[in-house]
Amino acid sequence: MTAAMNEVDVGLPLTVQAKDPGPLSTPSPLSPEQIISGTPEALIADVYHSPDNTFHMSFWSCTSGRFTWSYLDVNEAITILAGEAFVTTSDGVTHHLVPGVSMAFGRGETATWHVPVYIRKMAIVHLQPRSFSRKVLDKLRREIRLRLRSPKAPA
Repeated sequence: MTAAMNEVDVGLPLTVQAKDPGPLSTPSPLSPEQIISGTPEALIADVYHSPDNTFHMSFWSCTSGRFTWSYLDVNEAITILAGEAFVTTSDGVTHHLVPGVSMAFGRGETATWHVPVYIRKMAIVHLQPRSFSRKVLDKLRREIRLRLRSPKAPA
């Protein structure tokens, strides 16, 4: 295996080799609801999707900013390739991510990312869809949180 290749055994009768695609150019915009501060701009390059689309690998980068990320339907394992970020998980622990550091996020986790300048990661994502009733409940919770954060309009 060369330094430019990342090899992952996905537990199936296959091995995925993903070559770093170099500069990323496909936008992966954050929604306005996710952004806490700054103007983070994210780019992505998907390098593998399983036939059933429940497993994929990608390279992702983002410029400076602070934002939230919810892992509602996925388990995600990442390895930082360049830059740094401070990620605060829902248990209140802040993790300093730098090149070579790996981290995993479980389904249902929410994290706050603070990217001082730039971050680039390789991500391995396993999709675990939620039931319809769970999706409705999660949407209601998000709406309640947004309304609680919004300033009240004058009467």
